Amino acid sequence: MLRRLHEWFSTSSWTVRGRVNALHAKVDRLADAVERLQAAQARDDKRDLSGKLDRLAEEVAEIHGAQKQDEKWKSLFRRQMNSVIRYFYLVDSDVAAPHALAGRRFRLRSQNEEDGIVLALLKAGALRTRRFVEIGSGGTDGNSGVLAADFGWSGLMVPASAKAASESPS
Repeated sequence: MLRRLHEWFSTSSWTVRGRVNALHAKVDRLADAVERLQAAQARDDKRDLSGKLDRLAEEVAEIHGAQKQDEKWKSLFRRQMNSVIRYFYLVDSDVAAPHALAGRRFRLRSQNEEDGIVLALLKAGALRTRRFVEIGSGGTDGNSGVLAADFGWSGLMVPASAKAASESPS
């Protein structure tokens, strides 16, 4: 009987002790809920932070790729401008034959400015046909690529490797 009375006294809303115990229970439930919310928020923050870091890494990679591409285009532009300057200052000068030929070099499709040299050699020679054979043409069609693409020549291009053959645009 005493046990029942003590239990009623501890849990009844009619007594101060019962109300205090009920408030303690509510506070404990609220504290547990707050802890669960904080833990969930921490997990979400970590996931969100991880996602943000991934997106930031992707943006940095894009910027780095764009910078590399920009440097490539700047380098190509510098070389082309050097070719124009070389042409205007060296073509009409009294430079000996091998050096005069080197002064005509420029790059449109070749790897190392051979396009201008090939065109200068063809201009100097008396050719009757507009045909060529390119052995080791590579992925950009080599030194004869400019002849085929820009001057209407036709010919045979043989790549040096299987990889170059699969990358060849023609």
